[in-house]
Amino acid sequence: MEKEPVYIPPIMLENIEDFKEFARNAKIVVYNIERFSGPFKDSNDLIRRIHLYAVGVPVRGMPLTFEIEVSWNDIANPNIPWHEQSGFIESTFAEILQEISAFAPMVPGRLELQNTLPQVYA
Repeated sequence: MEKEPVYIPPIMLENIEDFKEFARNAKIVVYNIERFSGPFKDSNDLIRRIHLYAVGVPVRGMPLTFEIEVSWNDIANPNIPWHEQSGFIESTFAEILQEISAFAPMVPGRLELQNTLPQVYA
């Protein structure tokens, strides 16, 4: 009798440090940068959020996918003025990607997945 493959949805994490721990054991990390236009005509596109997927993380012999979304609001510092805020956010996102790339292979892209685990139980 042939076993049918079972789909295990990605596990959505809320803490970037938890994600980094899983990413250390991932076969690959896929990231997607979402941008938006700033409020001023002379401002460049700004990062709204990044989606990160740690794919192929072995957990009890099963390869799992872990996902996190880090947004502008997660990083914004209300004590920094707007004109400095965008630079602070951009550099923080760059640091996150650089840190993860030091221990996991990374590729830009998007994963088209079914529901994440929290959505399955909603």
